[in-house]
Amino acid sequence: MNTKQLKRLKELKALEGGLVLGDGTHLRLTHNEFVELRELEYIQQKQYITFRLPQDSEHGNKYYFAHLTKSFSDILKKDGHKFYNEEKYQEILKENIYFHSYKITIGPSIHGTEIKSFRNKQALLDYLEGYVDSHYHSTKSFNNTKSFNHLVGHGQIKGEE
Repeated sequence: MNTKQLKRLKELKALEGGLVLGDGTHLRLTHNEFVELRELEYIQQKQYITFRLPQDSEHGNKYYFAHLTKSFSDILKKDGHKFYNEEKYQEILKENIYFHSYKITIGPSIHGTEIKSFRNKQALLDYLEGYVDSHYHSTKSFNNTKSFNHLVGHGQIKGEE
């Protein structure tokens, strides 16, 4: 990705959040700017993907899958990986995560430190979808500090055991 594209990406991301001018006017993305933003985000993430993404399918399109790879990378950079120690975590931060047809690695080489391998490309994409989705639901949908005593099971009346 060249510097002109990076600069434009930054501008569009600022507009995406809804830029407010001094007079209170809200600037929003036009349809063409929205499409341009998604294309630039795709180009940015594609540098870490070494296989051809599906253009359009019943499971999604290239923008969707590129977004999944970005989300997966962000999760590992934020939370680490359960099988790796601090040294490997620092390597993830330094080298970045790359996606090959059958495996996910740290660093651009297919023979780099393997995070996970798969039987085919679709299995890799399915794994990413499930991983990102489960991470989202585990962090956003539950209040982990609240007990489940208020829930009543099937056939029970509240207050009975």
